[in-house]
Amino acid sequence: MELLEVHDTALSESVRRLLCIRGIVHTQDELAMSSDNILNFEYIAGLLPSDDGTPGYYEQAITSLASVFTRSQHVINHSAACSLMTSIQPFLMWTGNEKMFLDCLIFLKRSQNAPCYNHLVLLLITAGLERGLGNLYLTKGTQCPSMLKDLLATKELKEILGDNVMQILRVLIGPPTSLNLRNLAWHGFLGDSELPHRYCCFLLLLSSSIGCLLTSKNNVCDMHHIQYRPFISWCKCYARKNVNAGSVTDYRPVGVSHSSLYGRQEWFFFFCLHYSIHSYFFFIAFDADHIKTFFFKFSAKKLYLICKKVNFFILKHYFVNEMFGHALHRYGYSLALLLPLLEHCCRKIFATVNGCPERVLTAESTSAVHNLREILRNISLLSVMSTKFVCHTELKFVMQMLDQVLSDGSENQLPTFLGSPCMDFLLDLLSYPEGPRVRDRLSHGEVDFQTVGHFMVDPFIYLAIFLADKTAAHMTPSLRQMAERVNTYKSHFHPIAVLKQKINSLLSILDGTESLVFLTPDLEDLSQSQDHSISHQENLLLKSTQRAVSRLWQHEKWTQGVNGFQLEHFLSGFKLNVEPLHNCSGQHFVTSLRWQGETMSDAPGQMREQEYVGLLIRITDECCTVVHQVQQMLQQRQKQFFDKQLRSRQRDNLQKLLLSVPCLQVLCTLTTAAVCWHLALLHNFSSLMPDTRKLLQRHLKLCLQHCENLRSDTAPDKNKWTEGVEQMVRFLPKLEEFVSKWPELTHV
Repeated sequence: MELLEVHDTALSESVRRLLCIRGIVHTQDELAMSSDNILNFEYIAGLLPSDDGTPGYYEQAITSLASVFTRSQHVINHSAACSLMTSIQPFLMWTGNEKMFLDCLIFLKRSQNAPCYNHLVLLLITAGLERGLGNLYLTKGTQCPSMLKDLLATKELKEILGDNVMQILRVLIGPPTSLNLRNLAWHGFLGDSELPHRYCCFLLLLSSSIGCLLTSKNNVCDMHHIQYRPFISWCKCYARKNVNAGSVTDYRPVGVSHSSLYGRQEWFFFFCLHYSIHSYFFFIAFDADHIKTFFFKFSAKKLYLICKKVNFFILKHYFVNEMFGHALHRYGYSLALLLPLLEHCCRKIFATVNGCPERVLTAESTSAVHNLREILRNISLLSVMSTKFVCHTELKFVMQMLDQVLSDGSENQLPTFLGSPCMDFLLDLLSYPEGPRVRDRLSHGEVDFQTVGHFMVDPFIYLAIFLADKTAAHMTPSLRQMAERVNTYKSHFHPIAVLKQKINSLLSILDGTESLVFLTPDLEDLSQSQDHSISHQENLLLKSTQRAVSRLWQHEKWTQGVNGFQLEHFLSGFKLNVEPLHNCSGQHFVTSLRWQGETMSDAPGQMREQEYVGLLIRITDECCTVVHQVQQMLQQRQKQFFDKQLRSRQRDNLQKLLLSVPCLQVLCTLTTAAVCWHLALLHNFSSLMPDTRKLLQRHLKLCLQHCENLRSDTAPDKNKWTEGVEQMVRFLPKLEEFVSKWPELTHV
């Protein structure tokens, strides 16, 4: 594909003038800073014009602060690194990540020879500032605003830091009409010569000066009493074993600390680069014309800097350390540099395939900002509806780039050009609530850059090579093999994929309940007992369960691709064969752009597919909680029994628990079978009539209510085992009633 003719800049004329002209002077204002390198906020605020709300205010404000920026650059460049580090370190504690800010100082000292460090510093400082300011806000507020410009407009921060500091912050990293350094950096609009060194120097000194302000006696917030929110950690440690010369035979997860990635090891393994490819790519990356051509074709001179970023940080700190097993914990910095590059590349491809070269440039304040989230907008919002997650609206461009229809009504060609697997890949990484949301969390400071592992950089390396393969005429076989990896990708974080994973997880923990029972309902050792039969009540329950399941699975029209199974192999006393349900949950569904056509206005009051999937996820979650509670109580009470620590009432409750376990096991398995049946129904959901959807909605909400009641009855503080079984048994006739109505409703 021939890309559009390269622009010399990705900045519009007004943004470039604001950034590269208005804030640049050669004179220094020595009164703006004390001898110990602390900014004089009162003096600096006095230089600013009055904010009259006109578009020209920020241009005048930046011009007024130009000599202060120059002074900051002089201090950083001409002060000894050790003495400067010693003077500012105590005042960076308020950020909760002083090590990262000190790294920024080191990078700034190096940036005179390698300008790419300016970009890295700006990315890190803006993320760290947003996180630190959010922590400050929470000392007085409750819910921290999700967007930086909204955070800077809060009265709580103004009360803590004062109007002078807030004015200065808004000029540099405030709304789109301001200098807006944060968005320009994270969305990949800045080129090599377009980020003056002085802005980064000023932001670093501004950060330490805020810390000095917080330590003053007159400040209303004591820096030492800030409650630092814990960072999100995708995975703290991955250990490799059996590493041979030329291949990696085994990746084993040591610890996953982010719940949405728990149980998703296959997602990590999918993009773990092989050792041999590491070696090959390292040796060819510095002189491979097709890779360099790919980067240059997207933004010419602008990406010379980015090329150096990728070479130095990704290849040196990532590939070299990966080859020798000696990580220097620079993966977070590598990822921060790579994300804006890839966003700019995607924006260039988007503009090329849709014939709109103006979309490559930064938008004016009166038009839409075309960033990564905008490309994914509709898809992400629809996914969010079913998962109770409020998405940041700031990343609008990514969401729009992956929309089927553009704002002018024309069809978006980018999804077709990239293909469904790549679309799933982008949405998984960047948008879906259950996914890592890499760009979102990294840019807002929610992740500690020091703890990011190589496994989060791997997918973006693949993406870069995939985009190169799509736009370059010649690719080596090894690189093409890596690019093809993206074409085999299947979504792991789309709500339908999440539902399938939750079903399998539920079936797995259900399968482990039997091994946790060591006593009979008469509190005898099960291994010594000759009578393993179940009570009459349980037999009745099993018969009711069999009838319900057989009715559910009769209607083959609504279970395409699902093979029926013999009930005697599925429900045979206490032991349950759940393999057929595993097979049902393994059905394939197209997830990319699946809910693009569904909107709130299309079918008012009618259940949409994403709401349908959301209800199934909630029902499965409730069943998982029930099984976990039952297993936990089984282990605890039986241990207490063997240790002779149970009182009389507790022994009676243990007997009820042991008597109820087979019933609860069967009921949860039945519920899982019903969820699998509903999952199969997704193949024909769009053909269901409105009345049928309403019946489905009422039935699922009723099922969810009973599951919630069962979860409440089996909670550790209640232990109402008999009551839980009885209320679920009362639900079975309602389930059979629904199944009996189904053929009539669907005209089977």
